[in-house]
Amino acid sequence: MVATLSQSGLKSSGCSDVAALCAAIEEGVGVAVIAEEALGGNGPDLLDTTLASQPSWSDLPLVILLAGSATLASSHALLSCFARHGNVTMLERPLRTVALISTIQAALRARHRQYEVRDHLSQRAQAQAALERSESRYRSLTLASASIVWTTDAEGAFQGDAFSWGKYTGQSQPEYTDWGWLEAIHPEDREATAAAWRRALERQEAYYAEYRLRRADGHYRRVTSRGVPVRDAEGNLVEWVGACTDVEDERRAADHLRQTQRIEAVGNLAGGVAHEVNNMMTAVIGFGGFVLKGLSEAHPHRSDVSEMVKAATRAAGITRQLLAFTRQQVLQPSVLDLNTVVTDLARMLGGFLGADIQLALRLDPATGRVRADRGQLEQVIVNLALNARHAMEAGGRLALETTSVMLDEWYALGHPGTTIEHGQYVALSVTDTGVGMDAATRARAFEPFFTTKPLGQGTGLGLPTAYGIVKQSGGYIWLYSEPGHGTSAKVYLPRVSEPVSRPSGPVVAPRGQGETILVVEDEEAVRTLAHRTLEEAGYKVLAAASGRTGLELLLSAEVDAVLCDLILPDMTGHELVRSAGAIRPDIPVLYMSGYPGREMVERGLIADDAPFIEKPFTSDGLAISVRGLLKQKQVTGRRRSPLQS
Repeated sequence: MVATLSQSGLKSSGCSDVAALCAAIEEGVGVAVIAEEALGGNGPDLLDTTLASQPSWSDLPLVILLAGSATLASSHALLSCFARHGNVTMLERPLRTVALISTIQAALRARHRQYEVRDHLSQRAQAQAALERSESRYRSLTLASASIVWTTDAEGAFQGDAFSWGKYTGQSQPEYTDWGWLEAIHPEDREATAAAWRRALERQEAYYAEYRLRRADGHYRRVTSRGVPVRDAEGNLVEWVGACTDVEDERRAADHLRQTQRIEAVGNLAGGVAHEVNNMMTAVIGFGGFVLKGLSEAHPHRSDVSEMVKAATRAAGITRQLLAFTRQQVLQPSVLDLNTVVTDLARMLGGFLGADIQLALRLDPATGRVRADRGQLEQVIVNLALNARHAMEAGGRLALETTSVMLDEWYALGHPGTTIEHGQYVALSVTDTGVGMDAATRARAFEPFFTTKPLGQGTGLGLPTAYGIVKQSGGYIWLYSEPGHGTSAKVYLPRVSEPVSRPSGPVVAPRGQGETILVVEDEEAVRTLAHRTLEEAGYKVLAAASGRTGLELLLSAEVDAVLCDLILPDMTGHELVRSAGAIRPDIPVLYMSGYPGREMVERGLIADDAPFIEKPFTSDGLAISVRGLLKQKQVTGRRRSPLQS
């Protein structure tokens, strides 16, 4: 039979018994042809067991060749053995070869269709598994993502369970279904957001919007929302998918960066302004002081000169405020008890606040100590109090409160864009019950020259000055305010463990002992003022308008000390002292400049510990500085040049 089938083009093989046939079936066959005589003993049961173990898609065609002695009853009995497997064909022998071949070919065609079904089912199972994996991955990515993932139908209505949207906004599914999601958007942004969404729906193009979205805790956060249309194979719109990203911290950081850049720009301007203004004010204040000394109390022009000096002093004060804002002024820090500073200052605050403003102090005894310049710290408190008084024109309450706090990483998360050193801080809160500030005003409050006061009633430097002093002292300052709910300014300064510094007594300007001082200054008014001041203080004075002239005087005269401007037309004070070192390596030098001392150090023009006096200076201040310089020379014997350090 194998030969006959092979001749007909059918690949076939023979089996010696039912066990061998079953083994072949398990390996995979198209059709099984078996003679009735081979099904003796337990053959039918063994074959039935093998057929029962087939996969669900398989129904192996079985052709049984009946013996010539087969009866109807024996055929029915044999058929009943395979009743659970209906794909059985019985052929009586003798039979013609063509009948056998056609039967087997028909069975093979049926078997081939079974394999096609198997492949189709396998492909469907693989596709279903891939789909389930994809959905599981998408679901995991959605849950793990910081973004809010959403889907809508083709008309733009939310559909299904938008888990991340509900988790972020606190809306339930019935609340955000269809167009209910718009209720979670800030009322001021809702109309523009809806218009952008409708425009994207009409044009069937990508959607983008930025708005404030209400979080589950009730706070609004800025988010960006993007969506794209999804189409089927025919290009028909079937749904929209998109995501919302919380960008509040990113926007705050960007705002902080812009604020920092503005501060740096003003700092560069302030340094230049300070140099020119301080040179002029040095002359005005100094010579005005000389005139006042020569006028009697009853002189008719004394009040005029006095007003001139006051105006010059105020101009110098504005310069100092600019320098404080840009953190370029020279501080004289000491260890202070903040409660003591506030208590001492409260007496003065009560006077200028007025009777219609109630001043309340809430000072924690365990607040602790800080390292700061007392005068500058008082300036911060006064500026904040003045700002509060302006906000309470109809009266109100001003509260000064101190406490000790820990600023940690959780606190830093609430102030993105600012690097916060973790540790213990002393906190000062200045809280008023005034009109408060909106977000736009609050964002510009620390900008120099920005003011909400009427023209002529403010310089716009109060809060910027406080900001600069606090930052230069290693602290932080923030404003918390809402329109109609007052303002709270919170200052944080690092807490220190050292004992409170003892205040020094008043210093009397000492007189010179005939020493010779070389003054090198290109501004004639300042040079003349310094010359006269030092002469009246008991010194001999040589004056030079340039660095080169100063060096010539050093070669030709005995000089005990040099008072030198840092910025000269032909060279810097740095270069002058370096050249002087070859002539007089032990000569003590006092630098002066209208630029802030900190800026001069950062620019490398002087060493950090070099003697320095900032313009505008007073006669007493200059005399004290020069005497200290000479005294230091006497103590050390040979003073190291500042530029050799």
